[in-house]
Parts: sequence; C-alpha cells; structure tokens
Amino acid sequence: MRIPTYRQMRTRDTERVMTPMIDVVFLLLIFFVCASAGRLKEFLLPTPLAAGNVESQTPNEKRPPVDRAWITLDQTTEGVSLIKINDRELSSLDELETNLRELASFTTEMPVIIDAGDEVTMQTVLEIYDLCQAVKFEQISFAIDPQTETLN
Repeated sequence: MRIPTYRQMRTRDTERVMTPMIDVVFLLLIFFVCASAGRLKEFLLPTPLAAGNVESQTPNEKRPPVDRAWITLDQTTEGVSLIKINDRELSSLDELETNLRELASFTTEMPVIIDAGDEVTMQTVLEIYDLCQAVKFEQISFAIDPQTETLN
C-alpha cells in the first residue's frame, strides 16, 4: 500500500472543485441562449432629440412605434374599398404594397393582422394575403369578431 503524497492529494482536490464550476458555467450558457431566443429585433426605437435653433422645412409626421401591422379592409355601400394600415387610410393596393415593403425593410418578424369587413370579397383578402407573403412577412393572421359564434 502506498502512502499518498501531497501532490496526489492536491490533484484530487482540484478535480472535485472544478466539476461543479463547469456545471454552473454550462447552465448559465444554456440559460442565456434560451433567454435570448424568440425575441423580436427592435429596429424602430424612438429617439428624443434636443430642441435646437434650426427649423426644418417640412415637419416630420410623427408615427407611433409599430409592433404589428394591422390591415383593416372595409367596403362602402357604393362598392369602394377602404384600406387602412395601423389606422392610416390608404388610397390603393399599390400604396399598401409600398407601406408593407417599408415595414418589411425594418423586420419581417413583425406580425401582420388582416381584419376584413363583412362586405369585402374573398378575392381582395387573398390579394392582400399574397402581397404580405411576397414581402416575406413571417406571421400573417386574420382577425375575427369575438361576438360571432364558433362552430362545434
């Protein structure tokens, strides 16, 4: 039987101390990877600027920060289609496409919600759905009226 020397005892103690530390570092790594996944990239952050002495020629239209694109479709009794995106009325599908491309240039992770009125044709709804897919939005949903009964 061999008597343990000081060097052999020190090596064993180091192994015992390092194993829990490696486990803790691994768990922290897993935590931060899981916590950072699934977040929306925030590209539209408001930046307050200090008031200066220089006036701009054209006043900028202040837009609220957008976390989703809510497209509202309605049709008047005369058959004219009304298109709104985030409560801003648009005149045509071309203008809607321009606005969607502008939003997609910031992020395609933004959810798009299509809220079609009762009088809007399915063809119009599908055109807008196809337009959202062409711009490469990842989440496209349809809004429903919570008052309507669901089929069982």
